[in-house]
Amino acid sequence: MKTAVEFDHVDKFFRDVRALSNVDIAVHRGEVLGLLGANGAGKSTLLRIIQGVTQPTRGSVRLWGRSPADPLVRFQIGSTPQDDAIPLSLTTTEVIDYVGAHYPRSRPTREVIAEFGLHALARRRVSRLSGGQRRRVAVALACVGRPDLLLLDEPTTGLDVDARHEVLDLIKAQRAPDRTVIVTSHYLEDIEMLASRIVVLSNGRVRSAGPLSEFIGERAGARVTLQSSERHRIAALPGADRVVEKGRLLEISTPTPDAFLEALYSSGISFAGLTVERGHLEDYMLEVIRADRGATSERPLR
Repeated sequence: MKTAVEFDHVDKFFRDVRALSNVDIAVHRGEVLGLLGANGAGKSTLLRIIQGVTQPTRGSVRLWGRSPADPLVRFQIGSTPQDDAIPLSLTTTEVIDYVGAHYPRSRPTREVIAEFGLHALARRRVSRLSGGQRRRVAVALACVGRPDLLLLDEPTTGLDVDARHEVLDLIKAQRAPDRTVIVTSHYLEDIEMLASRIVVLSNGRVRSAGPLSEFIGERAGARVTLQSSERHRIAALPGADRVVEKGRLLEISTPTPDAFLEALYSSGISFAGLTVERGHLEDYMLEVIRADRGATSERPLR
């Protein structure tokens, strides 16, 4: 499979602050990659390096085997910044015309308006658009130049449920065999809907990477719910990470559900009403955040 984006041992410093540390990432053509991490994890810095806005301190970044600084490479990138800086005084049509003028093979404005359902907004000034409408326009602008690489930084932030799903549907429609998409979002269910592979950044490092199925399966673990009066014995079983009482029920979080269930069945503990819910991406990210906080608290103060 051909590689679209490759980070090779990339470090990035801003004065004495290390924003990225020894980052190795390969993103394949046609792939939708979910880039996750807490605020300050390095996501925005990574995207800015891809766009050629900032340079790595050490290591190399290649897009289709070339430098992000190559003007021809930049024409192949479309992006929606987290704060979609669209000129408020222009109409939707004027904004699309303006952005399209910067690309050598831009799509006709009328085609963009039709595909993204912007007919009713075509003559409306950006200042009069709602948050959901602006996000729709922002995604459209990212696609004006027929990009081979689409960078979507928090494309649904601040939207209500209906507007979010409208924007997600627009993004899904942009997936293509030769188009690579990198998307960040604090709405983890959005990532589950869009991405085929996940990279998790933590304190500037790649914490984990792999297919989405791993993060909503083995890595995310499971929640086991049951009725039992033997909480302490259950908490001592292998794989029982946390045990919480919820009324008459016990809820057990386990990173290794198969091992926990095997231990439970062989323990002789009396229980009833057992249910197992496999974990979601949110469960894994909560574990990452807790682990990061623990590691930070254990570091000596300097």
